[in-house]
Amino acid sequence: MESSVAPSSSSRPWRPAWWAGWLHLPLALFAMLPYLDLALERRPGWPEYAIGMTLLGLFLLGVFSPRLQAFGPVLCGPRPGVRPRVALTFDDGPDPETTPRVLDALGEHRATFFVIGEKAKRYPELIAAMRAAGHQICSHGIQHSWSLVVSPWRARKLTLGGLRALSWLGVRGRRFFRAPYGLMTPPLMSVLRETGITPVGWSLRSWDSIHPGPADDFAIRLAQRARNGDIILLHDAPEHPGGRRPLGIEATATLVRALTSRGFDLVTVETLYRGDGPEDPLKTGTTTIGERTARRSRSARRNGTARIQTAAGERALDRDRFARTP
Repeated sequence: MESSVAPSSSSRPWRPAWWAGWLHLPLALFAMLPYLDLALERRPGWPEYAIGMTLLGLFLLGVFSPRLQAFGPVLCGPRPGVRPRVALTFDDGPDPETTPRVLDALGEHRATFFVIGEKAKRYPELIAAMRAAGHQICSHGIQHSWSLVVSPWRARKLTLGGLRALSWLGVRGRRFFRAPYGLMTPPLMSVLRETGITPVGWSLRSWDSIHPGPADDFAIRLAQRARNGDIILLHDAPEHPGGRRPLGIEATATLVRALTSRGFDLVTVETLYRGDGPEDPLKTGTTTIGERTARRSRSARRNGTARIQTAAGERALDRDRFARTP
């Protein structure tokens, strides 16, 4: 069994300033210098090529690697708890041929499903089954397309379209979002900051979409790699209809047994984000921006009242001491 690890400040992800997300603009422009020279029919020198390709590579690395958090904070984990725990997350569903198998394999354990909006509207009964089992349902965008994260307009369509699809199905899990392929572009991050949604990555990628198998060996090796607080990336459906079936679908049952035998609790992303506490399927993934604002307001009023009462009590003690002073 993996030893428990208490949360510490060292496990918190790096959170850049609000302006850090736009540092890509001068980098990208500088990376285009060699190509600008070619357009002007001037042969660029090797320093320009070297600098341009290096900066372009750093920009692409930030886009394709959400754990680097190059353009803003991303919830990637690990986020250790007092009790060993991991969050199983499933992308690209729902699918009537594969998602029910994953739900059956999970049993009473909780997971988080990042669903595609168009598929969710096509199979509302599968969304209802996820909700009935207490799983957290979040958006994976309205479509599974990398092109929807390259411009502010298309990023807004990707994000808000997926949220509207979930709202149409009665799902209030608007707090978390995972981009297709995990691509974290500056336009997408800008839209997420504007709407108050937390982008989610992963700390343990299974590569179940390309792993050859067998499923049981794959699941056991994946469980052995798991750490306290990991967000594990899996898939409950092919990326596109008729596509290759991810190995995670067949491996979920063995993976659940292997993780629980190591002493892990299987929780949702909401529970990892919130911290230690009991899993509440009725509250999982349902916190809205308005609810958080109201809760902060109530907390501020309570704190203000407590300060007023404390000050009044101190003044009363001072008056009492002054009255008894000879």
